Amino acid sequence: MRIGILDGFRGWFLVCMTMGHLALLIGSSFGRKLNHQFGFPDVAQGFVLLSGLIIGIVYGRRLLYRSEQTMRQSLFARIRTVYKWHALLLVAIFVSTLLIPNGPVHFIWGDRPALSLAMGLTLLSGPMFINILPMYIVFMALTPLALRALRDGREITVVVLSVLAWLAVQVGLVDWVQSGIAALTGLAGQDVDLGLYLDRFAWQILYFGGLIVGMRIAQDRLDLSFLKTRTATAAFALCLIIAAAILTLTILRNEGRFPLETAEWLDQIFERRTLTPLALIEFLAVAYIFVWLLTVGNASSLWPVRQLTKGIRMVMEWRPMVFLGQHSLQVYTWHVGLCYLVMLGGWPWIRELPVWPREAITVALMLTLFVAAWLNARQSKPKPANTKARSAEQPVPSQ
Repeated sequence: MRIGILDGFRGWFLVCMTMGHLALLIGSSFGRKLNHQFGFPDVAQGFVLLSGLIIGIVYGRRLLYRSEQTMRQSLFARIRTVYKWHALLLVAIFVSTLLIPNGPVHFIWGDRPALSLAMGLTLLSGPMFINILPMYIVFMALTPLALRALRDGREITVVVLSVLAWLAVQVGLVDWVQSGIAALTGLAGQDVDLGLYLDRFAWQILYFGGLIVGMRIAQDRLDLSFLKTRTATAAFALCLIIAAAILTLTILRNEGRFPLETAEWLDQIFERRTLTPLALIEFLAVAYIFVWLLTVGNASSLWPVRQLTKGIRMVMEWRPMVFLGQHSLQVYTWHVGLCYLVMLGGWPWIRELPVWPREAITVALMLTLFVAAWLNARQSKPKPANTKARSAEQPVPSQ
């Protein structure tokens, strides 16, 4: 059983992610405001958290109500599917570097495209825009161990290990180890980055946090009744203040209201690559706002809160948005391919256009995500059984 609003959130995240990535190439101001804005959570964080949540629900139930073997087999089948699309993207990018040696894609993969391809296929690295798939594959490979620990009541163990991995990034240990490996293997001088732009050791805290919540849902142990208390309402107000303060910093920073040194300092303390403490706090604050609104917002005595809750539900439960989320893997892959096609198509000339044509091109390209979802839905649609073959064996049951 699918939870429609979760698919709706995934669809919304994919729309914002696509607009944000295209904005980097085309220069769309609107697209950039939907994602990758400094100092405010970008949708990739929500996408990773939601991935863990859904995995926890789906495969947690298979572990609880079927068997561990069934859970493992279905999960690793999913890993193979994700890896197939990941490899397809990498091979397509590699071929483009051979066909257009000095093109824009060559700038991203450097002078060693074959090495970059090998690093990508072994999940050791990844080119621009491809972070979530290799991240997702590694996280899913570790999921059976985590789900078994959660089933056996060792939730605190999963939490501690996840927090320790995140802390290893914050103190620079992961970067230090990766730099040492790069120096020992000679990769440091090969113009190839070891690891992903989004550090997996940091971002795993989002995935496994979602996985824990998803497993609690699978076990019917998630109790959100505390959100109706005054303390929870006060926490909601505090999170609104935190989000508003950070959004204000975002606007001031992007409009150049701070000195360069201050702007660089703010970039560091809100670094999304390593998911710094402040970056994590701001994300959790926004996540709490959404959870509170969707759980008890309709019962609020404040009309603006009720209207905001209604608006969120309207967007996230909109059927086209849910439809996108139901085909998230293929839509995500499409969005990456779309970004590289824009590069190959000569995006510099698009950036020279007036503002509104650039915005229109960005929106038009984003709308092709629905084509990807439709194609996958059509390809995945089960073929009708052969009526003659069925009638030869047994009567067709009446409707």
